[in-house]
Amino acid sequence: MLGLMRGAALLRRPMARPVRSNCYRLLSTSTSGGWQQSFGRIPIVGPVLVHPWFRTALRGARTVVLVGTIGFASYSSGVHDALADPEGQTERILKKVLMSTGGAPTLDPNAADALLVTRLGNELVVAAQEQIQGELEALVGKDGSHAETERTRLESHLRALRHQWRFVVIDDDAVQAFVTDVLPGFVFVHRGLLDLMRKSAPQLSFILGHELSHHLLEHNEQARNLQRGFSLFQLLVLATVDPTGLVSFLAIELGVLSSLLSVTLALPSSRTHESEADVLALQLVVRACRDPAEAILAHETLGAYEEGQRQRSGSMALGTSLVATHPATRQRLADLKALLPEAEAEYRRTGCALRKTQLWRALKTNLAS
Repeated sequence: MLGLMRGAALLRRPMARPVRSNCYRLLSTSTSGGWQQSFGRIPIVGPVLVHPWFRTALRGARTVVLVGTIGFASYSSGVHDALADPEGQTERILKKVLMSTGGAPTLDPNAADALLVTRLGNELVVAAQEQIQGELEALVGKDGSHAETERTRLESHLRALRHQWRFVVIDDDAVQAFVTDVLPGFVFVHRGLLDLMRKSAPQLSFILGHELSHHLLEHNEQARNLQRGFSLFQLLVLATVDPTGLVSFLAIELGVLSSLLSVTLALPSSRTHESEADVLALQLVVRACRDPAEAILAHETLGAYEEGQRQRSGSMALGTSLVATHPATRQRLADLKALLPEAEAEYRRTGCALRKTQLWRALKTNLAS
């Protein structure tokens, strides 16, 4: 009886509440106690680990790591192929580039049009070498990280220009010229552009100088980095803030996110690149001893062609559109005319009779090497 009473008394006694630690134990109990004393109780780590924002950030980090791993694997494979068989890799990429433009054949390098483009292109390469050499000389005596970075960049471009460049004429009627970052050292011109400009050396020189300027100003690399950033941003958005799938639907199915980024960043950047390439091309044609006043008529010829195309299609003539990759040709021509007095003064100052002799000597040396 006495035992039952004691048991009842114990049941009536309020139970001691369990002691709740205000922290999360990260490691199991250690007999030595060293790890437990150092890391066993950290008040804020537990709530952080289980917080939804932390899990969201963790998903985003995993996405970045995965994309980086895949990208590095592709890059390593490309580097291996380029080093193992550089000529074969170049030809394979060349075929892919030509297929992307319609698969038209290229003119024989000994054809008259191909020889004209190669001659004009090599003149511009020599002019670009002189341009960069002058910029390097201007950096002599300057110290600091910015000057060193700029010097390294210019020296890299100068080495690239000293390699043999290939100017390829694609045998179709398209009015187009381009360079591509997947095949550095190549400039592509469609035969339709030569016909449109009636093989005018100053105008073709300006077009080739424009495309070469894209390489010198690293426009393709900047565009590639911007596109890579777009893709990574979209992946992060889809991985972190899309529990319902609505963002995925808008971004992928409707293309809203990519269109927004393109209109606000990519396309304005592209139009800026075109204007910058025009300015540098004008400087290069002057160094190549081509009359700048005749050279910028390339835009007048292109403007007339575009106007004819609009009239045939029945569309209205508009200025630069928000979705245009290039500024309006009329605006580009007006901008170049504003720079023309300075370019003509430089053209007269250099004395191109003497300059052409020097240029041909440098060109022969460049081709021989």
